[in-house]
Amino acid sequence: PDGLIEIGGSAFLGCTGLTTVDASRCQLEFQQEHFHYYQFMNCRNLKLFSIGNIVPPEIDRMIFYNALADNPTLKVPAESVDAYKASYYWAYYFDNIVPLD
Repeated sequence: PDGLIEIGGSAFLGCTGLTTVDASRCQLEFQQEHFHYYQFMNCRNLKLFSIGNIVPPEIDRMIFYNALADNPTLKVPAESVDAYKASYYWAYYFDNIVPLD
């Protein structure tokens, strides 16, 4: 939804029906305190994640653990594709980083 700024810890933990997250019109922040970084862990079927942050937000190594389908796509602002590809954990989880439509 418009105006979303934070996805709290364990928000979608184990949500296997989740296949798409469209936060392309949002500037997200991710909680990274202890026990608050499993936002999408064990979702298993996430195929598309869109995010509107121009600067890649810091994410923890466990945020997408066991959450993604094969060959998931990350859509980001066009001017930020290279920054996301250079961001360790974004690039670790998403081989396919492309501009938002």
